Amino acid sequence: MRVPAATILLIVTAFCGVPGPSFGGGFEKPPGGYSFAYGEQKFVPLRLPLSAKAARTWISLRETLVTPPPDATPFKDVLRFIRESTRGKDGKGEPLGVYLDAVTMQEAELTMETPVAAPFLLGQSKVPLHTYLKFFLKPLGLTHSVHDGLVVIDSPCDDCPEPVEISAEYAWAWLLLHEEIPLHFPKGTTLGDALQTIQRATVGKRPGGRGLAIYLDPNGLRAAEKSPASPATFEIDRAPLCTSLGLLLKTEGLVFAVGDDGLVTVTDNNGLNEFKDEAEVVESYELLRFDIFWQMEQSDREDERRRASKVQEPCSRGGGKD
Repeated sequence: MRVPAATILLIVTAFCGVPGPSFGGGFEKPPGGYSFAYGEQKFVPLRLPLSAKAARTWISLRETLVTPPPDATPFKDVLRFIRESTRGKDGKGEPLGVYLDAVTMQEAELTMETPVAAPFLLGQSKVPLHTYLKFFLKPLGLTHSVHDGLVVIDSPCDDCPEPVEISAEYAWAWLLLHEEIPLHFPKGTTLGDALQTIQRATVGKRPGGRGLAIYLDPNGLRAAEKSPASPATFEIDRAPLCTSLGLLLKTEGLVFAVGDDGLVTVTDNNGLNEFKDEAEVVESYELLRFDIFWQMEQSDREDERRRASKVQEPCSRGGGKD
């Protein structure tokens, strides 16, 4: 479905009626949950809201174009090149935070002087930094992930899921949603007016001047018995936009979700089913895990009762020792 450029783009991830601004790394904890099926434990990845630091890091990785260093460049010089690549042409930008510990280097049999082969890229003189990192690290038996404002280089984990991939548009949307913008919608303000005000407040805060793109899902509005003309009274002076927007929509029985294309969609809880991802799987597995743990706990209690009953049986029958 085509959405006019002037249309406000607005979306919320499942579990995010009022998104928290502090998910670190992109995530404060591993993005996912553990499923328990047929006695096996499996990690299920889950896309979560990005912190502002993680969003900036992903934007740097996706939008910084680099020319790979020459073949046989020492490992230490490649790391320096990666850190400095985000400073920009004027050299005034922030260097990329990169973490690599000695244990990882030892496991990969690397030293700072190890010559690194240049990736073989036909027809491309420049590639996104994220792409270069993947091609540069894979032959060394290493991988990278984003933890808040830090790129962590590590050995791949056989039992872990693939690292979560974040698009530049998704990261930009969340970075704008972390802007602190006072919202004052007095009596008489409509939901459509409120969302247009939010969209206009984010214009000019990213290269090219684009702001948030917000889409009002008509089916979601209809299910919540709302429309762009519905009244929306709301006052908040200082809070991240993701929080204030979530609170505003919550009073209307609505939520928002951010898609990989950066589109912010306003809908109801049922409307989030159109944005199905691992979130629904994790939720069902969480319920399954709770049910299994509850059954195990009940079984353990029953076993304890039986053992206690057997111990007390002789006494209760008068068969105890004098």
